[in-house]
Amino acid sequence: MSIERDGLSITVECDGAGCTDYLLVDSEFFGDVLQKIKDNGWKSKKQDGEWYHFCPECQQKMGL
Repeated sequence: MSIERDGLSITVECDGAGCTDYLLVDSEFFGDVLQKIKDNGWKSKKQDGEWYHFCPECQQKMGL
């Protein structure tokens, strides 16, 4: 899973192969996470019932 909660913050990790990029959102509300994903140019994609998140660099590599 690429989203982890830690107290009052949420970390979204890029699911691109070998990528170590992540977003740290200082909020406990998932709506804030979705907004930060959009604001930073990340994309979310549902595949086989699971959500995956990709940073702009990985999107370019994958042609998304």
